[in-house]
Order: sequence, then C-alpha cells, then structure tokens
Amino acid sequence: LYKDLFQRAYGVREKEINIGHVGEAIGSFISKEFQSAGSPFHRYLNGENAAMSADQKKGLAIFIGKGKCISCHSSNLLGNDNFFASVGIPTYGSKPAMPDRGRGDVTKVEQRNFFFKTPSLINISLTAPYMHNGIFKSIREVIIHYNQIRSTLEHFELTPERKREFPVDVEIIRSPEVVDEIWKSIQAPFLRKGLGLSLDEMNDLEVFLSEALTEKPKLFKPGPI
Repeated sequence: LYKDLFQRAYGVREKEINIGHVGEAIGSFISKEFQSAGSPFHRYLNGENAAMSADQKKGLAIFIGKGKCISCHSSNLLGNDNFFASVGIPTYGSKPAMPDRGRGDVTKVEQRNFFFKTPSLINISLTAPYMHNGIFKSIREVIIHYNQIRSTLEHFELTPERKREFPVDVEIIRSPEVVDEIWKSIQAPFLRKGLGLSLDEMNDLEVFLSEALTEKPKLFKPGPI
C-alpha cells in the first residue's frame, strides 16, 4: 500500500523511493494536520462574536489587561519558542536536587539563569502538567503562582499524590540562596509585584485559558493522493 502511495504522490518508481520522500511525506502531514486554528478564541478573532462565551471574553480582557499575559504570550499562537524569560518557577529534582538554570546553563551567561522559552497556550487544557518542569498540575495552580510568585517560591509543596507520579524520590530546592537567585532573575516588574487578581478575575482567566483556547479533537481521515 505505502509503496503504491509513494509512487503516485512523487511520480517515482518503487526502487527510487528513499528516506527523503519519507521525510517530506511526514513533514507535509504534520504541517497540515497538526495545525490548530479552530478554537473559540481563533473563531472569535476571525469575527465570529458568539464563538466565545461572556466569561471567556472577560477572561480574555484580563489576559490582555490586568494579567499582562499578552506581554509574553502574543501572536496567533499566544507564545513564541524563540522568546525566553524567567517567571520564578520553583526548581526541583531527584534527591539530592540541583537547580535547573535553564537558558543560563546552555549559554553560560549568568543573566540568562532560570530563563525558559515561552510556549504556545493553544490547547493548553490538553497539555498538563505545566511550566518547563511540569511542577504545576493544573491551570489554576499556574494562575495562583503568577498572582503571588514570591510566596510560591518559598512555600509551594508537591503533594504526596504528585510525588508518587515520579519514579524517584524528588524534592523542591528551598535554600534561601537559590530562591533569591530565581527571584532576582525575574525581569518583569509586574511579575515581581504579583498580578493582584481577585477570585472572580482568576476564575474568568481560568475559563478563558481552559475553554476558549481548546479546539475540538480532529479525527484524521486520509484523503486522496
């Protein structure tokens, strides 16, 4: 079957099929089928006003305004793999844990310590756990963190249930020196201050992130060659 499909797609004989054809076919499949632009958020941007609920729209207003999330999570993808920043994430690992300094470990530039890339938020409800090290189990935990980063750095705990998900014994690094280093690596003043969101505002932001950015799963159906 595959030999026939390759011959029809590329106009080659069976003996001429090579790994280059395979790579091009896989790349074409991913570029077409792995796109996600049908979420309520995308449809709303395209002029479908009713695509988002009232609560989702309130959450979007917080995302853009008081929450300042748009400062890092912008564009159609609400993210940028080429943009790195520190947002004060607690660091942890298998005992004895060593701090993960992210981009700083790669570039050997101290000013880039604890910098990690800003991923897309599209379909974020489907991609738990969150942050570069998966420390937060839910979107709600992420929002709480941004509301009070210093407190998270000093007091966040992995629940016994979470710890059992790891194949090794893990611990959060709480040494004052590391906590202070992570805190100082945060460049955005509004993150140091904390977002100051009320309970209702956190609820609306969570609705936007968990519902408005999620596209219904697509069932792949091979089309004609």
